[in-house]
Amino acid sequence: MTQKNDTASTFGRWSELSASVSEAGYGPVWHTENGTEAKPLYMKEDVHPFLNDMKGVQNLLRAGANKSTFGWRALQLLTPQNEKSVRQAQQEMMGVEWLLPADQWNKATYRDIENIASYRLAFLTGAPDDVLRCQQKLNERSVKDINLLIDFLSVVDERAFDVFEESVAKVWEQQNGENVFFCLNTDRLHNSGATQQTALAAGMSAVVDLIELGKERDWDTSKLFASFVLRVSVTGHFFEEIASLRALRATWDQLQRNYDVSPQPLQIFAETAYRTKAAIDEEGNLLRAMNEAFAAVVGGADAVTILPFDSSSKPRPAAWRYAYNMHVILNEEAGVGAVQDPAAGSYAVESLTESAAQKLWQAFLQLEKTGGFRANIENGSLSKQVEVERQQLSETVKKGNMVLVGVNRYAAEQKEEISHYERQEDALFPPYRTSMPFEDLRTKAYRTVAKSIPVLTFGNVKLAKRSADEWIDRLGTIGWAAYWEQNEEEALENDIVILCGEDEVWQRQVTNRMSDWQQTHPNVRFLCWSTEDVPVKEQIERASSRFEECVRIVERLQGGDHS
Repeated sequence: MTQKNDTASTFGRWSELSASVSEAGYGPVWHTENGTEAKPLYMKEDVHPFLNDMKGVQNLLRAGANKSTFGWRALQLLTPQNEKSVRQAQQEMMGVEWLLPADQWNKATYRDIENIASYRLAFLTGAPDDVLRCQQKLNERSVKDINLLIDFLSVVDERAFDVFEESVAKVWEQQNGENVFFCLNTDRLHNSGATQQTALAAGMSAVVDLIELGKERDWDTSKLFASFVLRVSVTGHFFEEIASLRALRATWDQLQRNYDVSPQPLQIFAETAYRTKAAIDEEGNLLRAMNEAFAAVVGGADAVTILPFDSSSKPRPAAWRYAYNMHVILNEEAGVGAVQDPAAGSYAVESLTESAAQKLWQAFLQLEKTGGFRANIENGSLSKQVEVERQQLSETVKKGNMVLVGVNRYAAEQKEEISHYERQEDALFPPYRTSMPFEDLRTKAYRTVAKSIPVLTFGNVKLAKRSADEWIDRLGTIGWAAYWEQNEEEALENDIVILCGEDEVWQRQVTNRMSDWQQTHPNVRFLCWSTEDVPVKEQIERASSRFEECVRIVERLQGGDHS
């Protein structure tokens, strides 16, 4: 039997299927935090012509510099706090390069500086003056030819632009532009709560400010473009982050064409996001970091820094080794580094890249229209925008619309006090971890309930189990243990009993038994979701925010204001 190859009808069937999926409520699957839509099905027609209109934008590949072991540079931070553990593991960590934060080592005694000479250092990073001082210290100990990575967004503020620009010029002219890179730390904004588009647009706008400074001083514009590094933080929104990195390269090419210079490859240094790291169930940070690092590599990052899972809590000796192993697994087991652009040709990724590029370019143009990076820092506009986006991010997590596994969903019982560490305070863009409100709530709720809490149900098992799971999940968010119980006598042996159900049988049985329970078990506290049909004194009102519901539960069981 001969089958007719009808391309038009095949496309028509796919179109009908896509429409039917959307009508059934499966699409778009989600609206991302950057405003793009992830749809259930993609076709060639979903890829818009925006990137093609930006003439010459084809190079979405890595810059390709110095990749001897991995398909990307494995960069980890070398600080006085972790120097001992790094030294112990140095023989095992083949291929890892190190970022040396100049300001932290300037504050140290340099008693172990000779040990650093044996490390494979890649960059000395920090403010211009700190970098030069630390470089001199290292040169005295025969540590030479280190790349100087001048952090821009991490040190500049509204009071120091002129001083900073003079320091930048001093480094560039002293080194004659050799081994000097300007690092635009967009991760600083992103980890403060900004969307990726806002953070990357700010970085590109800061690039323009430095290019203009170079033109005033007759620096080689092409050489200056080649010296830029954009440091980005990558969250767990896998496809969206891949698209953002690819979109960054596209808009970078367009920016260079506006200056009429031959395109220089952009170096993208990606770091797993600090803002997603939780002090609650911190082993889950291992999974987050792996997901984020995978997205960074697939997105084409030239260098990847993986934060250890204890970056927001008490340091653990094995954390750095685990971070290194993620590089090895991605390279040796997953083989991701063997392919330059593994996401190429995926209609979903290409479509998201188109959307991300459009939004990034428009955000960049808007910053330039309002005076550029420096003007928006000095008048406070950029800080206010980041603050608004931080609040939106916080509300999204509190409502449960963005899931943090082990934090606002699927949480385990808390068995010890939460110990967390915060990055050094930043007055302009303070670091913000999305789990912080839940950590604060857990700290207040800790030890309030010593025993496991039964969730007592009656009636239809299927409906009762669904309601019980909802309660168990919420109590887990607070850090309390709860379990589904259908045996009335077993449940009433506890100090607190949760009553829940979704049918008339449940309501009728609870109503009939409540008066007897209160007489026979006067010390038992009964909690229930608000319903007029169930005579329970301690009702928990429904709230629009998942976080607020947890606050109300704590208030009922503990008393006092915990908002």
